[in-house]
Amino acid sequence: MDSLGYNHPPPATMLGLHLTKGAKWKRITVGLLSQGNWGYGLLCPEKIKEKLLVPLITAYRYAGDEVNMTLARKEANILHEKISDKAYNDEEIIRIISTRSKAQLSATFNHYNDHHGHEIIKDLEADDDDEYLKLLRAAIECLKTPEKYFEKVLRLAIKKLGTDEWDLTRVVATRAEVDMERIKEEYHRRNSVTLDRAIAADTSGDYEKMLLALIGHRDA
Repeated sequence: MDSLGYNHPPPATMLGLHLTKGAKWKRITVGLLSQGNWGYGLLCPEKIKEKLLVPLITAYRYAGDEVNMTLARKEANILHEKISDKAYNDEEIIRIISTRSKAQLSATFNHYNDHHGHEIIKDLEADDDDEYLKLLRAAIECLKTPEKYFEKVLRLAIKKLGTDEWDLTRVVATRAEVDMERIKEEYHRRNSVTLDRAIAADTSGDYEKMLLALIGHRDA
């Protein structure tokens, strides 16, 4: 247990989550890396948001590839029922996304899509003014397709008027040994330019060299 009273998660857990929303939200960061390093910042103290964030960074999450398809179908239906009722902070939703393995969640989300005709993310876009809903959607996006999630964070950081160095550095540094190759592929697919070229065009000096080295640029 750390100084804030949170139990450290097991080394196998992996989740990265980042949200920004001006002065109101400031910044929320949750990063749990497979190597066992982890860190988080909770600058959004409302209890309803802590109800989701705390389990995400403390609950045990199995890291294996085994999938229970019966469970996936059952929990996909639970998620659909709760989301249809707009019970976004229901204990069952939080339990499922905070404890199930990445492989199990993938099967659950796939069944949700196949059985209910659309992706779970689409059903979480109903109320764009609901801050908790935005947080839940971001968490599921990160769990479902982390490479797409972090590509978006990088794209917004680089294309922002005046590079957002905090976001750019955080993603590159924390994902360098986790899934950077997939993120680079997604960035190229989404933007028609490689990530190393985008970084080189938007940064300079030792900072540029550090970022390029971290993403595996061979000439860095």
